[in-house]
Amino acid sequence: MKKMFLGLGAAGAAAALFIVYSQGSESVPVDKMLAEHLPPEFEQPFPGGEGWDRMYFGKTGRPVGIAELMSFSKKDSNIQRADRFFADDLFIGDSRTVGLERYSGMESPDYFCATGMSVYNLFTSAVNIKGESYTLDRLLAEKSYKRIFVMLGINELAHDIDEISEQYASVLDGIAAAQPRAEIYVQLNMRVTVDRSEVDRKYNNPRIDRLNENIAALAAVRNIPVLDVNPVFDDGQGNLSAKYTFDHTHVIGKYYRAWAAWMYMKILG
Repeated sequence: MKKMFLGLGAAGAAAALFIVYSQGSESVPVDKMLAEHLPPEFEQPFPGGEGWDRMYFGKTGRPVGIAELMSFSKKDSNIQRADRFFADDLFIGDSRTVGLERYSGMESPDYFCATGMSVYNLFTSAVNIKGESYTLDRLLAEKSYKRIFVMLGINELAHDIDEISEQYASVLDGIAAAQPRAEIYVQLNMRVTVDRSEVDRKYNNPRIDRLNENIAALAAVRNIPVLDVNPVFDDGQGNLSAKYTFDHTHVIGKYYRAWAAWMYMKILG
């Protein structure tokens, strides 16, 4: 049986996450494990550059970039493969998860998400899921999920970060208690562009990074895997690249398919 362990380290102000799979007595880095399961589309050389994901694949040890993710995700058969993979899963989140629901091409998973969703209103909100209204309590009580993905925090940044973190911990514990057999994954919050970050006193990248560090630490003590899509859409300076967004905050619709492909490859094993 494969087991995942997550460790948290720090380099300057940034947290570094190291994920390995344990197979019997052998610890296998997730990069090596995933490299054995790549589709043939990823055999061609890629020069790297802006927006490359810092997880390496294949014998060459080269990074996978947004160009390859877009190439992979343009094929409906690949997105259908990802859709089947996530069919028994639940995605919880705010407007960015709404984007995944609407534009990723993955229709089989359940999505408990809404614009303005936060750790403060998560358990008091009702969401329409495939034609029926659910609260999260009811959804978790009536359905069983293989994996549950949580991406929250951006809407909460008007609050104190430590306070947000405490509420986030309660959310994770509540979900785990309701679905003890589900694998829970945390998705760190995507940054905003430098233009927004430099003028917004609350919704800026230093605060997003600080909250993400806290979330990663909460996940680490609970043995919850962490997914960080930021490197895929990064401008090379720690900001969301302006070329991937229409509003300095959300990625353009077509890039949600690349995001879905990235998650699929991250978790595939």
